[in-house]
Amino acid sequence: MRIFNPPNKKGPRFRASRHKFLTEKFFDNFIKKYPEYSNLTRVEFTAIIDNFNEKLWMGVIENRDGVEFPEGLGYVFVGSCKSPNKLNIDFKKSTELGQCVVNRNLASDGYLAKIFYTNFASKYHYTHRKLWTFKASRKFKLKLSEVYREEWPNYIVVDNFAKVSSFFKHQSRKFKVSKKMEYSKNYNEFDLD
Repeated sequence: MRIFNPPNKKGPRFRASRHKFLTEKFFDNFIKKYPEYSNLTRVEFTAIIDNFNEKLWMGVIENRDGVEFPEGLGYVFVGSCKSPNKLNIDFKKSTELGQCVVNRNLASDGYLAKIFYTNFASKYHYTHRKLWTFKASRKFKLKLSEVYREEWPNYIVVDNFAKVSSFFKHQSRKFKVSKKMEYSKNYNEFDLD
């Protein structure tokens, strides 16, 4: 094994600027637009949004085909991908041992869970749809990681070079459950007469 140089914990860090959407201004604009909800507090407002988001990502984890966003904003689903050829270093263990320790994902037979978002398969096209992205919340990622270790064979295997929009559009048709036909009790499929 090669020697692992731990990162400098006291060195300067780059922090990307974060944009909050649930600000006081956003809440005030919502109340102006929908005055019937004026008795709603800001804490209740954020709790409603958090609850909706949690139900959405739990639906993505539970349904192998994923979930369609409201208003046709796109689809989100979880796919299984083979591990990349580059090393997937476990930084915590490597720092403790002083040697490079590689995470091989043996619990999932070398597969990784990836969250896919596409808005190209939606029925209605909208302006600047190429600019839209989806960033999963930390709670979503942690819960998916926990569930994926046990249920990794249940998710769709996605090729590295496949177009996700067409793949998802066609795959979702295949996995729809059809109603079983009911036959009479005396029906025999091998009787040709």
